[in-house]
Amino acid sequence: MNIHISLLIYNPIEAYTIILLCGIIRGSDIKIGRYKILKLFIFGTITFLFQYIPYFWYGKIIFLILNIVITYFVLPVVIKIIFLIMDIFKYIEDLSYKIGLKIANYFHEDDDGIEETQYGMFAILSFLFEFGTGLIISLIFGYVKYFLAFQITYCFLRSVCGGEHCKTFASCWLVTNIISFVGSMMAILLSVNSIFVMIGVIITFLASVDMFYIIPKPSENSPSRGSRDIEFKRRYIKGTCVLIFLSCILVFFNMQFVSASICSAYIMCYIMLSKYGEKFINVFKF
Repeated sequence: MNIHISLLIYNPIEAYTIILLCGIIRGSDIKIGRYKILKLFIFGTITFLFQYIPYFWYGKIIFLILNIVITYFVLPVVIKIIFLIMDIFKYIEDLSYKIGLKIANYFHEDDDGIEETQYGMFAILSFLFEFGTGLIISLIFGYVKYFLAFQITYCFLRSVCGGEHCKTFASCWLVTNIISFVGSMMAILLSVNSIFVMIGVIITFLASVDMFYIIPKPSENSPSRGSRDIEFKRRYIKGTCVLIFLSCILVFFNMQFVSASICSAYIMCYIMLSKYGEKFINVFKF
């Protein structure tokens, strides 16, 4: 059963009622998943907001004109754009595997080499998409310098600390952007004055000491590497010493946003390594 007919209805409950009725008539097996509910909620909210615009001029001729334009021109275009965005995850995944296969075949690699090349290409494209989305959001809302400083620090921590991973590209994209947004907002709050920054540095130091004893934290996607875990700890110690030193020094050079962003990245990483962070990640199973 195709879900597209529900895009013309801004009430998700009505949309699913029609989908289920059509499924019963056709004898189809309808599966209502969390991801479809999320899609319907997004579509429904956006279409409802667009349909509400003409009511700002209710009782005037512009109401009629806007109602016709939005209903027959704007909404179809918006729905098409949203639909393409929702499908972009699969497109990027398929594209990365195609490019990886061509590269692997060019270098005459075996089956294991092909799989590694495809995964590497997917990791690059998915990171660029996640980073690009976060960068665009930060440019729109004006916190790009906090975003960049936070992202650099958090990527380093993520590479050495391990921890829980999302199951799908779509959920990874959403969780990554939520973490980046919350972390950047936290950095903005910490950078209000130097006292807040120094409190953040103290919290960062305490959190970094505790993190040392649990990293690299194994998970299903990043199992323990045995003796190589020591190398991850060494990289963590070196990087942490440099970053905490910079956090303290840059406060005196009127670059509190960098110090605050570093502190925010450590705090967010510490939270995501905890059981609460793992529960948060497991919420997004679509």
